[in-house]
Amino acid sequence: EALATSLPAIEEQSRHLDAMAQDTAQKAAAEKAARQALTQAETALAGCRKETGTIRQEQTRTASALEQGKSALEKILAGRTLREYRLEKDLLNEKLRNIQLVASLTEHRARLQDGKPCPLCGALHHPYTQDTIPAPDETTEKIAAIDRLITQAETQDTTNARLQETANRTHNALSEAEKKELSASSLQQAAQQRLDERTQELATANHKLDEYRNALSARLQTLGAETTPETDIPARIDTLRERLAAWNTQTAQKTTVEKQRADTDSKIQRLAAIIATRRETLQNLMQKRQSLQEEWTAKHDTRNTLFGERKPDEEESRLNRQIDEAETAERQARERHDTA
Repeated sequence: EALATSLPAIEEQSRHLDAMAQDTAQKAAAEKAARQALTQAETALAGCRKETGTIRQEQTRTASALEQGKSALEKILAGRTLREYRLEKDLLNEKLRNIQLVASLTEHRARLQDGKPCPLCGALHHPYTQDTIPAPDETTEKIAAIDRLITQAETQDTTNARLQETANRTHNALSEAEKKELSASSLQQAAQQRLDERTQELATANHKLDEYRNALSARLQTLGAETTPETDIPARIDTLRERLAAWNTQTAQKTTVEKQRADTDSKIQRLAAIIATRRETLQNLMQKRQSLQEEWTAKHDTRNTLFGERKPDEEESRLNRQIDEAETAERQARERHDTA
């Protein structure tokens, strides 16, 4: 009876347990997807960090090369500017041209006298006399040296400019890479948070599922259905259904037997009443028989006294014959009378 009243509730609990198991499976799938998403986000973040590290290394190498290039340029220029060297070169070139011009005016220079104006420039002092003409080779060497220095400085300056462009590009690339890394880090943190939430939801769902399953197992055990981690609760419920069906069959059979027994008891009671009535009738008849026997005995004794050894039946037959013969004679006489 307890099984019959409890089984519908247990079946409802089993359906609810199946729904909880499906919900837990969905949460497990969501947790797995969140874990995969976190792995992808971590992979992307690691790639961004690697890219950022590579760019930083490139930036460091470029900055170091640029710093060395600037030091080399400063060493070449020796505290002066390239513009100053170019100006000095222009001045030396002008000086060289003047020297060459002076050298070409040898005849005119021979006629110059100090204190008298130059017919070309009007100067009263004439430094470039025959004995004081500067040597053009010295100026040419200075120009060549400055020219080499300027070329070297320009080459280094061009190299520095290219390094600066590289540094600028690296700086911009690093900024973009840092933005990507920051975005990837945000995505990774969000994925980690989602995974933590899904993991907590799954743990809660598993805990509730275990509690509900244990409660249902305990209830099944009270009904004689043993459950272990290896047993299947639906299979145990099927066993209970079979037991209930067998119990219903036995109950129906019991009801039928009890009805048959009640009918039999009723028949027995009815027959017992009939037997009692007939027993009473029999007793009455036996008493009456006893009375009749006593009466017969008394009459038999009286007969014996009256008739002796003559047989009553024969006497009765004889008398009946006589009566019949008398009646026949009377009838015949009446018929003859009527005919006459």
